[in-house]
Amino acid sequence: MHRFNILIFEDNVDIAAGLADVLESGGHDLIIALTGSEGIRISEQTDIDLTLLDYKLPDMNGIACLQALRKNSPRSKFVIMTGEQRSGARRCRR
Repeated sequence: MHRFNILIFEDNVDIAAGLADVLESGGHDLIIALTGSEGIRISEQTDIDLTLLDYKLPDMNGIACLQALRKNSPRSKFVIMTGEQRSGARRCRR
């Protein structure tokens, strides 16, 4: 099985820990960023295969963060997550 480098952007420590537990049990390498700027710095220094990105971060929203991440990690796949309830979801395209 291929090990993936996964970067998790999540400011809720409990949610980040839960995601990390599940993904680490699958044998993947994880890095957790609690803010957008922290994660962007990490992506400048590390090859990332998959990015799980919270839509609402303390210092920026997920879309602004995604734009910077695409420059730093062009091969990475991105999943934007949110805990907000909305009536209707929009699909983000690359």
